[in-house]
Amino acid sequence: MSLQLDMAIKLVQEAEGFIPNKYLCPAGKVTQGYGRNLEVHPLSEEELKELNGDGTVSETVAEKWALHELLDCEIKLMDNIIYKNQSPVRKAVLLDMCFNIGYTGLMKFKKMWFALGNKDYPLATREMKDSSWYTQVGNRGKRNVEIMASNQMKG
Repeated sequence: MSLQLDMAIKLVQEAEGFIPNKYLCPAGKVTQGYGRNLEVHPLSEEELKELNGDGTVSETVAEKWALHELLDCEIKLMDNIIYKNQSPVRKAVLLDMCFNIGYTGLMKFKKMWFALGNKDYPLATREMKDSSWYTQVGNRGKRNVEIMASNQMKG
């Protein structure tokens, strides 16, 4: 596993927390495990077989699902030269954002991407803060802005 995926799964797990049952996330979407949006990413036949008899998911399986989703994000982002030119730490932040708001949502941060392309991290973090995403995700946004600014994972 790449360094950025290893860091990104930790960011996702910290931000999402683990819930074995299906639940409604703050956006009103049916979710399970480590923030798996079941409406956007329904379970495959194989994944349905990984559920416990009572419909819950284990932490191990939920982590596998989250890693698979992060890998999908990374595959989509690998065509992006700006993404490719970032440090593994900053890539991890972008992967966490992609997991959280989807690839399409992440690509809407046009001014942030422009700033990242110019290695202007103060501007990139201002653009992250100047978004509805930042106000909606609370501590996740603050944490990701700090990491993007410092290029260092906390803890």
